[in-house]
Amino acid sequence: MSEGMKKEKRKPAGLKSSAEKRAKVDDNVRMVRDFEDERTATVVLKNVEGENVNEVDEIEEIYNNALEEVEDDKEKAVMLLSGTVHECNRIIQTNDGAKDKQPLPYKLYYLYGISLFDLSELDEPEDALEYLKLSLERLSQAKDIHETQVCEEKDTRIYVGLGKVNLSIARKAEKEKDVIESLNSSLMYFKTAFDALEAKISRLKSNEEQKKEYTTEIYNIIDLLLLYCENNPIFEAIECCSEFITQKLEELKKTTNTYEPHFFSAQLQWCLALYYLNLLDQSATDDDKDEGHDEHQRLALEKLEMAEKHLNSCVKSAADPASLPRETYIMFGEVLLNKGNLLSDSGNTEEEQYRLAAKKFKMAIDISAGDTDGLPEYVLEFVEEWL
Repeated sequence: MSEGMKKEKRKPAGLKSSAEKRAKVDDNVRMVRDFEDERTATVVLKNVEGENVNEVDEIEEIYNNALEEVEDDKEKAVMLLSGTVHECNRIIQTNDGAKDKQPLPYKLYYLYGISLFDLSELDEPEDALEYLKLSLERLSQAKDIHETQVCEEKDTRIYVGLGKVNLSIARKAEKEKDVIESLNSSLMYFKTAFDALEAKISRLKSNEEQKKEYTTEIYNIIDLLLLYCENNPIFEAIECCSEFITQKLEELKKTTNTYEPHFFSAQLQWCLALYYLNLLDQSATDDDKDEGHDEHQRLALEKLEMAEKHLNSCVKSAADPASLPRETYIMFGEVLLNKGNLLSDSGNTEEEQYRLAAKKFKMAIDISAGDTDGLPEYVLEFVEEWL
């Protein structure tokens, strides 16, 4: 083992960072915040001028176009989202001022609310919390109108949107009690979305493609919650999400034979391990070890071993291990690397864990046909040192 490895204990960050998951715009790209501004309206009016179409459907198309532009042209995406909000606001104000005021479709309020949420995430305005509060109000209106106007199954988009908004509010809350309050609201709405999606799945008999689409929506929610848990300093928040996620994953393991439930179970344990690893890193900066150091080390190792167990199940569940996404092996490598660090701290040999970790990292590289784009530099150095 090299002296460099002994001197610098590598405790990697999480599998995915918030910066990688959330779309961002350049600092010089600012959205038009006045939703009655003519520049914003022009984006929308160009799409509807001279056409005899349903305005709400046209607004939905503009919103969908905005989502398509997020990766390639964030400035345009922000403009289209701002235009969506402008048009929704215009229709509502016009209707409010009309003598023969008519009930508006719930989808209009949904598009209004979800566009505000997307702007708060994409553009990250200084007053993002105000965006989220208004988004919550509009999405709640969409939910109430849908429940009274529509006699059909729940529109899961509304509940997923409400869950996302409350989760973002929890992330921005300063007081722990406010964090937990918003988080519980988020989990409540996600639970409703889960139930609605499962009801849709149960009604499908032979449409496997549609079943897969609904199941993917469930996994997307779980992934969002895991991202929230990653490196979260509030244990009660992690614990709330952990109980919620675990229950859903155990249900999925009984009804599916795919790798995903095992993968997300591993990621949950990895998030829990990160909480204790971060506490250990904090205590390592002190001259005297915190009295909870040994317990934190024990719990971190326990969570890492559970993550390793789930990852092994994940690999076994795949017909071809090479068909798994490379994130599986990146996480596997990080789990084993940190396990090696802890074994070293406790006086046990760590070389075997490091070699196994390097093999998992190498597997991630091989799956991508040697493409190392997106891999941290320390991973490449680690593979070179230990293989």
